Amino acid sequence: MAVDVLTVVVAALLAASVTACIYPALGYLSLYKQLLTLLATMALLFPLFGLYPGAGLNPVRELRQLTLATSLAFLVLTIANLGFGKLSKYEATFLSFHLALTLFFGPIGRHATRCVFGSFAWWGERALIVGDGPQGAKLVESLAGQPHVGLRPAGIVDHLNRHWAEGPERDMRLYLGPLDELSAIADRQQVRWAIIAASDFAPGELPHIVQKCAGVLPHLTVLLDIDGMPSLWHCGQECAGQPGISVRQSLLSPMARRLKRFVDLVLVLLGGALLLPVIAAIALAIRLSSPGSAFFQQERVGRHGRRFRMWKFRTMAVNAQERLEECLHSDPELRREWQSRHKLRRDPRVVKGIGTFLRRSSLDELPQLWNVLVGEMSLVGPRPIVANEEGRSYLTDFSESYRRYIRVAPGITGLWQISGRNDISYEQRIHLDTYYISNWSLWLDLYILLGTAKAVLWGRGAY
Repeated sequence: MAVDVLTVVVAALLAASVTACIYPALGYLSLYKQLLTLLATMALLFPLFGLYPGAGLNPVRELRQLTLATSLAFLVLTIANLGFGKLSKYEATFLSFHLALTLFFGPIGRHATRCVFGSFAWWGERALIVGDGPQGAKLVESLAGQPHVGLRPAGIVDHLNRHWAEGPERDMRLYLGPLDELSAIADRQQVRWAIIAASDFAPGELPHIVQKCAGVLPHLTVLLDIDGMPSLWHCGQECAGQPGISVRQSLLSPMARRLKRFVDLVLVLLGGALLLPVIAAIALAIRLSSPGSAFFQQERVGRHGRRFRMWKFRTMAVNAQERLEECLHSDPELRREWQSRHKLRRDPRVVKGIGTFLRRSSLDELPQLWNVLVGEMSLVGPRPIVANEEGRSYLTDFSESYRRYIRVAPGITGLWQISGRNDISYEQRIHLDTYYISNWSLWLDLYILLGTAKAVLWGRGAY
């Protein structure tokens, strides 16, 4: 909340400075009143949009809720100005700049806050994990590895005689007690949240466990274990007196695909025009640094399984394939790395200098704007796969994922590029691509585009 207020105030100061350049005779007292009214409106709206306390809030949902709540607050302020007084030119200019700056700095401020304070023990909410099977163990590991999300595992609650008599030492340290002592455990641990790993219990046990937890803790989450089910935009829905979950596959909607295509075209036409000098300069630098064409094309698999030629700037030597086969044959460690990630941290094929720079900056992907323009790719989507790639691939080991993959157009960037890029395994990439396809929305695309900018600037996992 403090960071949100600070963001709005800083954005107001910057907006006032810009407005003062346009209208020198600026009425600062009026802008001061506008700011106070806006902060009061946000104090009412932000909790309604679930932004406070925000523990466990998915960053994509947070981006959507923050954008909607901020935009609504400015809309209310504008209507109030028009209804109860006169909205002068300088006030309208100020509010326009203030809205744009707040929408820009708001997500950045919240993300920075989570990153900075996530390492402190007081950050977020402690949660009891109910269930000690595979799903509960995975949940503990996941939450412990992402403290910035704001939900911290306080420990595991489950039947005393279930797994603990011969349980491993790690699990014994996490064990807090049996379900019959849930109320006392919650008081002792000072927790208000419980997360139930549903798949760790028999179907007949689950209703009893849910009722017991709901009678003790104000916040309760029941995790299902249904592989491939969309999880980002679902909502609860009663059906025939029974609780259910309503989900939607947005990318299967023709209207959603048209909207995604429209956004791609607008961004490519605007961005491509600005980047033409950069593209020309890179092409010239490649031609001067090594013999061969400045561009490289490779057959990839697109939507509906159609093959297309994906374009990139050439970053490798002309005889790249021969070099790779020679190195993999002579170096077993290099071969293992290639089999695991289909990438090499120190790739002997890359041209030193310009090739290394393009790889680390990801500028070698710029020619794919042409693929987006002609409809073969999208700005955001699962990464295009090589159909005839040696070793594991979607086409052999991941046939179910492949069937999902070909429903959508592949993208220049995607979830795995902002989740570690080449530092994650091939299986993790496929999981992230599948998650994207199941949970797509324009908000997810916007989140990935913002994350891509950060990943490119930091260069983590790029090689």
